Amino acid sequence: MNPLPIVVLLVLATMPRAAVGPTFAVAAYQPPRVTGEASRTITFDGPAGSPIDPAVWNHETGGGGWGNGELETYTDSAENSYLDGAGNLRISAYRTGTGFTSARITTQDKVVVQPGSYVEASIVAPVGAGVWPAFWAIGANIGEVGWPACGELDIFEGTGATPTEAHAAVHLAAADDPATDKSYGWGEPGGTTDVGSSLEDGPHRYGVYFDDKIVRFYLDRRPTMTVPATAALNAGRSWPFGGPQYLILNVAVDGTTDNSATVFPRTMTVHPISIWHGGVPF
Repeated sequence: MNPLPIVVLLVLATMPRAAVGPTFAVAAYQPPRVTGEASRTITFDGPAGSPIDPAVWNHETGGGGWGNGELETYTDSAENSYLDGAGNLRISAYRTGTGFTSARITTQDKVVVQPGSYVEASIVAPVGAGVWPAFWAIGANIGEVGWPACGELDIFEGTGATPTEAHAAVHLAAADDPATDKSYGWGEPGGTTDVGSSLEDGPHRYGVYFDDKIVRFYLDRRPTMTVPATAALNAGRSWPFGGPQYLILNVAVDGTTDNSATVFPRTMTVHPISIWHGGVPF
């Protein structure tokens, strides 16, 4: 996904069907383990139809494609982002007479995930051609260094036309050009996982651990793509993941896919988001 609309760039059956190998040979360094309850849990408590908590979340609003050719206009309406009354967040994309509306919410300047942490959310993702749900993170220093130098972790992205596949990706800058994206994407081993049934059939856990040495993604608490800092640096990339990241949730409508057969609204349901400082809790 794109952090800003002006950027041109550019995101067991509860268990995956098969284990997916990491992108790189697993480095000697492994994420540390922690025990006990999460250090922080972002909850979605409140009556059905209530808006999101403004002490935690911001709305990013507007249209214009968001650098990805997206068709939706993001709004701050409770029609597009709201609590379901059962402890969950819902983000709904609607087809309108002139296009689509949806929501994109962030924790920028309110909640950050520190390096050396694991963050996880259980999500029921919408499917359907053109539907593009995402749970991701952006470096909190984006205002100072820009994108992609700030780093981006696409913890989960769905492509509704391939309803059984979940994707993860890393965006970082070329070492010699902070404005050039040198990503590790969906095509990398571990960047795409087939869970064996539609992502809207039930929740899956999507998580990531990151620090100054490694990024490791998890699906249903099984590792998928691993990116060691040494490999990225040796390949001419920067390594921005020694700094904090803020969280983003959205449902986009992909402008490159025929969505005429997709029935809207399409809704992503997000359970509470948990953060463990200091390591991975399993």
